[in-house]
Parts: sequence; C-alpha cells; structure tokens
Amino acid sequence: MTDRSDDFDRGLANRRAVLGDEWVDRALGNATEFNADFQSLITRYAWHEIWGRPGLDHETRRLLVLGMTMGLARWEEFELHCRAAIRGGVALEKIQETLLQGAIYCGVPAANTAFHIAAEVLAEVACPVLIEWMVSAPVNRARTQPVCCALELGGSELEVLGEAVWAASRMEAPLKVISALTPEGSHSALLWDPDERTRATAERLARVSEVCSRWAPEAEVQVGVGAPAYVVSRALRLHGAGLLVTGGGPDAPLAAESECPVLYVGGARARRAGHPGAGRQASMEQRRTA
Repeated sequence: MTDRSDDFDRGLANRRAVLGDEWVDRALGNATEFNADFQSLITRYAWHEIWGRPGLDHETRRLLVLGMTMGLARWEEFELHCRAAIRGGVALEKIQETLLQGAIYCGVPAANTAFHIAAEVLAEVACPVLIEWMVSAPVNRARTQPVCCALELGGSELEVLGEAVWAASRMEAPLKVISALTPEGSHSALLWDPDERTRATAERLARVSEVCSRWAPEAEVQVGVGAPAYVVSRALRLHGAGLLVTGGGPDAPLAAESECPVLYVGGARARRAGHPGAGRQASMEQRRTA
C-alpha cells in the first residue's frame, strides 16, 4: 500500500508539472465514487510509470503526445496537451514541426485541424515564448533598434498599433509597420501576375497607411507579398528590429522567435488587462485634440 501511495504522489507531481495545478485540481475535484479508481490508475501508471521514466524528457513526451493524439483525432486531448505545452514553454517552432511531420504520417486533414486548434490555443494562452517585455529608452543611443509592428487587418489592429506606438515612444525608437499580403493558393494571381501584385500591394498599402495616419503618422509602412512568417521574418532582419509587436495568429511570433523579443497583444491578454492598447489609443487621441 505504501508503494502504491508513493507511486500516486510521484505521478501526481508529474501530472501537475505537465498539465498545471488548475487542470489537475479540477480533474481530481470532479472525481466520483464511480471514476475515482480510474483517476488513481492513470495517475500511478500513466503519470508515474511512463511520464516518470528517465529515457525521454518531458518536452519530448509532450511533442509525442501531440503527434499521437493528432493521429488518433482525439482533439480534446490534443487541445489539452497543446495548451499545456505552450504554457510549459515548449518552443512554438517545435510544435509546428511536430504538426508538419504529422501531416505526412497522419494526413493533411488531421494536420489542418491540429493547426487550427493550436492557433486558437495560442490566441488564448499567455505563453513564455510571447513575452511581456519591459520597454525602456536605449542605453546606447548611437544605434537605436526600431520597433516593428506586424499588423493584421480585421478587428484588433488598433489595439496592436496602440501598443506599438507606446513601445516605440518608450524606447525612443522609430516604428515600422509591416503587413503581409498572403496569396490564396499556388495559383494566386499575386504570384504570377505582376500587374495584379502591384495593384493589390498598393491597395493594402493605402488601407494600412489610413489606419496609421491617425494613430502613428510618423510610422513607415511596408507591405510584403508572401506567407506572414516569411514577410515578418524578412522585415525583422532587414531593419534589425529591437522588438516586434503583434497580435492574432502564430505566424508573426514564430518568425520573431530567434530574431527579437515579442510583445504579443492577444485577445485573452487584452481582456484581462482591460484592452491596454485601446487605453493608449484614448490617451493618444486626447493628445491629438488637446
């Protein structure tokens, strides 16, 4: 009995380390006389006997679970472990590679669902990869690194731009606003028709410039054609960015992971903080009309 108790305690420690206290407390709190033995079983055998083995570290096991639950289409488990992996600090690049590998061995439809769920989780979770950065004026003023803002049009651009303007002001740095014009499929006219590419680029540039003219009139606006991760990564390297401000999907943060710190303006973060970007927009508007 003592050994079983020790196994449960060790398994519970692993379970909390991987899934988090909140989820484990809820699972144990919802245990009934009917399923209590099952909770004990998975805690002792899955979380101690398997997750406690020394042959693989927890990060590797997390990625394996994502691939396996993706292949089995157990999306409730996939979402649980995806959220736990992001919160646990697993690099987004490794999660992306796991899902791409799964596209070959599990099928493209499964990978499509997995990427969709991962993107939704990423928008909700304040994860260590997307850091809250303490912005301040540069110590070495001989070389000021610009703030880049990856702007997605579609509803949250004002919150993101408000954060970018605030960060650039605090850092006493120029602001570069980047917008990706993404082709829809390999046969998109953006890829093979120069006239269509020029027309669409000019149209997007006008739309983004209109947004910036009110809140960030001194910002330099750039539009790139291609996948968002490619466009943003290229711009960060080109400008030697000191900070990326972004929101929405995971592409821009992934592009910046090895380039510069990221200030992520996600939906969950904005709701918890009372839309800080919107508050900064209001203060900017007061300065404009004063």
